[in-house]
Amino acid sequence: MREVVFMEQPQVALFLLLAAIVIVVVVAGLIIFILRRIPGYRKHAATQTEATADAERIKAEYAQAGLRVTTSFFRGPSVSGTLSGASFTHKIVQGSRNSPPRIELSARSALRGEFSVRREGGSESFFKSIGFAGEAQTGDAAFDRQFYLAGVSHDYLRALFSDAQNRDAVRALFALGFDRVELRDGELTAARNGHAQFLELSALRGALEQLVALRTTASAMQVAMQGLGGLRTRHIDTVCMVVMGIAVTAFMATLHFLEPMVDGPFAMFFDSGRPALIAYGVLVAATLLLLRGRANAPRELLMIALVGLPSLWVGSVGAAMLANQYLDTSPPQTVRVVLQRHYATHGKNTSYHLVFPSWRGRRGSVNIMVPLEIFRKAAANQTWVLETRAGHFGYEWVDTLEPMPNA
Repeated sequence: MREVVFMEQPQVALFLLLAAIVIVVVVAGLIIFILRRIPGYRKHAATQTEATADAERIKAEYAQAGLRVTTSFFRGPSVSGTLSGASFTHKIVQGSRNSPPRIELSARSALRGEFSVRREGGSESFFKSIGFAGEAQTGDAAFDRQFYLAGVSHDYLRALFSDAQNRDAVRALFALGFDRVELRDGELTAARNGHAQFLELSALRGALEQLVALRTTASAMQVAMQGLGGLRTRHIDTVCMVVMGIAVTAFMATLHFLEPMVDGPFAMFFDSGRPALIAYGVLVAATLLLLRGRANAPRELLMIALVGLPSLWVGSVGAAMLANQYLDTSPPQTVRVVLQRHYATHGKNTSYHLVFPSWRGRRGSVNIMVPLEIFRKAAANQTWVLETRAGHFGYEWVDTLEPMPNA
């Protein structure tokens, strides 16, 4: 009679683990084997190999010229140095889900103020034609049709690019593949979107020569001496983003620290919707009039209308919710009511709800969101004692709620 040997539990677990590893390795190998025989994959792999070889060749060229590529955890690859007597920084800005990668070439400049030059597209032409956006004209019709100048002072841009050398430098940079030239904080930068590889050394030299060829003029200096102050696009962006950050943070804190509201945490939002919409229309119209004539007016209007004003509304409602409770001086009212049902919603954050019949002389029910420790006390057909207050703005809220002890 043959002896039957049973594996002990640890041996079974080890056997199953090894079997799973073997299966994963075999399946992964089959997938890789199949992919390598798909023409599209092979073409992509060949392109990647070629790009890697080009990148290594360019780095070798840089090394021979005394330039060293550095990479940090927080920033992408970059190279800094001096070519033809001009100091520069050339870097690759990694892309994200919503933006493609790009390369930038920057050099210090004696030019004053801030400006950007890009190709004039259909949107720029449209907003110029209806008189909403305004752009400085250089007097060179071909240049003005091809490029769009944006900056605080139209007079300064007109004086700067009335110089033929500056216009030729911009044309040359765009011919080299760049799609934006800008001046910010005394630094000139040429950028190219959708490109994630360093320029070849010869192209880098040529681009740097054109970048440093941008020079000030006597008339531009005269305008600059009179002052180039004013509201910049980045100031508008910064203010809108700060307002949004404060509003979202304050509202989340409000939802966390406030006591439950009888009509729900979003009752004030729903009730303020109509007046907020009217105020929104008025403010957008006023913003449109104030921004009219600015080169980046369409972009600035979108930022204010889609980020700034909605954030202001969210922050205002959050403040009103806080005031409704913390400024409330009404006396407490005690309500005894039978629990209809209780449930939890499971999403990104789990929330817990108690549902009671309305005690305010109206049909329907009252849904109150409560913490987990209170939710655990709930049972079917249980009588609860609620202590509520009327609210400073008339939005009733629950101060305390507990189930009645069993008789």
